[in-house]
Amino acid sequence: MNPIDQEPLDLSQLRDITGIEQLPPAAPENSPLIWPWISLVFLAAFAIIVWKLARRRRPEKPSLAPDAWALAELEYIDKMDHLQSGEGVEYHRLIADVIRSYVELRFQVPATQQTTPEFLRTISSAQLLAVPEQLLLGSFLERCDLAKFARAGYSPAECRISAQMARDLVLQTTPANSKSGKTRAKAAMNSEISANP
Repeated sequence: MNPIDQEPLDLSQLRDITGIEQLPPAAPENSPLIWPWISLVFLAAFAIIVWKLARRRRPEKPSLAPDAWALAELEYIDKMDHLQSGEGVEYHRLIADVIRSYVELRFQVPATQQTTPEFLRTISSAQLLAVPEQLLLGSFLERCDLAKFARAGYSPAECRISAQMARDLVLQTTPANSKSGKTRAKAAMNSEISANP
């Protein structure tokens, strides 16, 4: 059909433009009350994660000298009664942690963040300990690793031997008793004397 052939439209039959239609009232929502709680939970979780990460990065610095702190910790562990209850694995984990923290505090090496072989290589390459002290440290950490990872069933007497090894290591590496410290001090003095004739 041709548009010209169509009948003219009667405009009186057209409806006028209506106004904006109103939406039906929304049902009351309880969700606005839940968003502050969800936000609070996420904020608390974020704060806990940040706190744990910050605490994990820096070792706690005891107010005592590192050797006094380590000896006090070893004494405290002995009083915890792990030996009588047959918890040799936990006992060795605790005393190994004390020795690693002691070495970290005493010599500023990342002892608590390294595996035993890495840790022993660091000590050896930096010449922080004399050879006998390095051997004692290696033997001690090997005993602890056997207890922790191979679940070697150490008797209370063998646990006491490990604890004595830890004490001996601390006592031998105190600034006053350390052969490696004395050797380094003598070498520094000799080089200073030879530099200033």
